[in-house]
Amino acid sequence: MGSDLWRIVLLNKGLKLPDFENFVWIRRYQWYIFLSIFRCLKTGLEKGVPHDAGQCRIQPVRTKMPDDCSPFPYSPGCDHLVPVHTSEFDRLDRAIGAAGGRFRLLIAQYNRPYYRDQLVERLIALHVKSRILHVDRENPPDFRALQSRLGELAGKASVLHVLGLDIWAYDPEKEWLPSLNYQRESLTGQCPIPMVFWLPRGLIRLMALQAPDMWAWRAGVFDFSVHAQVEVSPHIKPDKLFLSATERERRQQWIRELDAYLGSRPDMAAGLRASLLCEQGDLYEAIGKNAESLVCYEHALNLYKTLSDERNIADTLSQIAYVLYSQGEWDKALDMWRNEVLPKHERLGDKRSRAVTMGKIADILEARGDWEEAWRIHREEELPVYEHMDERSYAVTMGKIADMHQARGELDEALRIRRQEELPVYERLGDVRARAVAMGKIADIYRTRGELDKALRILKEDVLVAFERLGEMRSCALTMGQIADIHQLRGELDESLRIRREEELPVYERLGDKRSMVVTHANIAMAYLRLDPARLGEANRLLCLALSDARRMKIPEADIIQNILNRYQMTCEDDGSTPDSS
Repeated sequence: MGSDLWRIVLLNKGLKLPDFENFVWIRRYQWYIFLSIFRCLKTGLEKGVPHDAGQCRIQPVRTKMPDDCSPFPYSPGCDHLVPVHTSEFDRLDRAIGAAGGRFRLLIAQYNRPYYRDQLVERLIALHVKSRILHVDRENPPDFRALQSRLGELAGKASVLHVLGLDIWAYDPEKEWLPSLNYQRESLTGQCPIPMVFWLPRGLIRLMALQAPDMWAWRAGVFDFSVHAQVEVSPHIKPDKLFLSATERERRQQWIRELDAYLGSRPDMAAGLRASLLCEQGDLYEAIGKNAESLVCYEHALNLYKTLSDERNIADTLSQIAYVLYSQGEWDKALDMWRNEVLPKHERLGDKRSRAVTMGKIADILEARGDWEEAWRIHREEELPVYEHMDERSYAVTMGKIADMHQARGELDEALRIRRQEELPVYERLGDVRARAVAMGKIADIYRTRGELDKALRILKEDVLVAFERLGEMRSCALTMGQIADIHQLRGELDESLRIRREEELPVYERLGDKRSMVVTHANIAMAYLRLDPARLGEANRLLCLALSDARRMKIPEADIIQNILNRYQMTCEDDGSTPDSS
């Protein structure tokens, strides 16, 4: 029984993925309560919507920016802000607020339009009288018309977000960048407010070259690019990211909108079409439609090849390799990363992208048991690059090395790396979530050592508090599951059972997280078997429910649960499951 139980526990611990359902738990920090009620009432008055204190009460509430009132003035737990962008978003927020009614040019770099739109929505919720100009939708005939429109909106706004300028990027007739450079004095006079230009990387380089004087006036450049290493866990996401029904529908809606937009613009520039196809591929991959994702990526790849765009060719090939990996085609993915993606980054002289690709190769090698080569890659190919140019990636790679030490039972070295190499970086960067995950792994080390009090204290006082502040409801539930595990190890079975039934399971039920429900039902059943033999029937029912769901989802927990049923000579009449004769 013990080994089967711990196999389930370990599978559960492998599900530490970001929570994309927009919930916030308020359990502490009383000063937020006053501020949130104030902001809720204030937002209602500004929008002309009647609000009362009852509508703004603080409780577990689903947050949907910007229409609803968030209990926090800004929470990285809302929507799905990529954790590494938390500090960058705060910098941009502060830069807008510091403008003080004066012109201020802020450049925001992005490479995923739907992610850009969510960031803009967040900023609109934080700054009243914000306005958006969609240049790609209005398509002014020339720069003079654009300048007039900017001035018109600036007269009604406190902040102006300018989107879709890339539609003019390679149109020689517009000549908007030289015009922007020449007309900068009159533009700043017409627009005495902060303006945020949302631009892709290539257009930022073009602006620096063709509008150097305007570029010199910039008050800040903020990078919100979503890179593969940000979206991928240390082992390239072994399981699909959990998506709530709401998030899944949102992605499906984005896919439909992209389909309609691409279909309505047959004359769209090849580069823009390829970029949108990659975005569509990302969305398909997120909802588990890998075949459709590959079609989008391969179409985009062909377009980039016609443009001889080597950098985007390499990035798109890497995305294709990732999808192949997630489908279990490790040989194909490894071959593509080694023989197609890596040489392109080397020819481009892109040391960082080369290091990231080497890291993906190392992840596959480690998963296959070739630890020595994976170790060599992390130490010799990745760390020397990140050490000088990417502090966060350096910490992530050190975390992978600590994972390997921990898996080999070298707990002292794993603990040293986490405390001395990994944690200080996340603390300097203000990356609350990454620090919480690292602290959770430190708690795992203490638990393995048998230092249960230390592990429990870290989980309760560090990890759980951080996830509550971030509003990550699912991560809170997973942490509560770890706390229940420790109570079980200490022989406190009643408390362990209470946590699973009252703190953990209800969250998964609200989120519709079927896989976590399967694991938790099995754990509750095992607790019943340990605590009270009279509850054998209830344990049998829960195990059969878990088995039925696991089989329907075709997940490996089904075999583990069947083994437990066999051991206790239990049957599941509804699905015909019976103990094996062996």
